[in-house]
Amino acid sequence: MKSVGTEEIRTERLMLRRFRMEDAEEVYKNYGSDPEVGKYIAYRPCKTIESSIAFVSIHEIQYLEVPDFYGWAVDLNGEVVGSVGLFHINKEEGSCEIGMSLGSKWWNNGYMTEAVSALIKFAFEEMEAKRVYGSHHIDNKASGRVMQKCGMKFFETVEKGQENIDGSFSDLVFYEIKRG
Repeated sequence: MKSVGTEEIRTERLMLRRFRMEDAEEVYKNYGSDPEVGKYIAYRPCKTIESSIAFVSIHEIQYLEVPDFYGWAVDLNGEVVGSVGLFHINKEEGSCEIGMSLGSKWWNNGYMTEAVSALIKFAFEEMEAKRVYGSHHIDNKASGRVMQKCGMKFFETVEKGQENIDGSFSDLVFYEIKRG
């Protein structure tokens, strides 16, 4: 797999771009503090304005220092409404995991499907990945639908695969897509 870093990606309606410090307030306001977004994730890195500033700052540092760092702001008409990223880069296997968050105000408009489709294309064409996978909390059916719409196929459910914020555990459902 090639190391290409976080490059700007344009889709029909979105710009996937690097985070900038001036995004911190929108990160917090538009999805970081959104209780609907936080319902199914194991941690909430942007639930306060201070943690949102730290989140953006870490991204800015990683862009400069880590060739295999892939984290994008989802920009809709100049406003950051979510984030997407590629994680757990495994060059030997040619695989990576996709992650996504979108403010609930923008749900059910196809924005995340558009962003995830673009990331899968980027992973296969630019990074030369062989496999992209993702997971979702078993009750987060919408994330599963996004992955399915992007051509990803179910491959396993891991019992108690996610430790939640409250210390409880939930099952994780995994999907994958392989380069054809």
